[in-house]
Amino acid sequence: MVNSSGPSTIGPLFNVPTYETNLWGINAVANNKKDVFILKKIRQKNKLLTYKKLVDLGFFNGVYLSSSIINQYRLKVVNNSAEEILGGLKEFIILQKKIIKPSLQQILFKKILPNYIEYKHYSSNISQYFLKKNKRLFSL
Repeated sequence: MVNSSGPSTIGPLFNVPTYETNLWGINAVANNKKDVFILKKIRQKNKLLTYKKLVDLGFFNGVYLSSSIINQYRLKVVNNSAEEILGGLKEFIILQKKIIKPSLQQILFKKILPNYIEYKHYSSNISQYFLKKNKRLFSL
């Protein structure tokens, strides 16, 4: 289990399955078919923004642009909850034992992402649990 701080690239370097939490950039270290990731949520005032809205704001346009967008629009980054992390971890553990085809929601999530968001093209997937729990954030 990794996040964007610390030695997160060690597991993938040795081809060890990776569960990545609190992801908020355009790429992930969890990029193989047995890898799972979950995203941070972004809040403006008291409202969580959809990922479509974040794309429209240019939040993902570049590796470090998200920090300037956060300041420009006075956004707050929301870390994953213990429940979200545990839900994704359970899914990750099951995935290590058997191959599970991506769900329709996981396929649609990747389909709506712009091509410059690298994890659109990875074999890994966003946690199905995370998608279900936060489904309003993935509306078109």
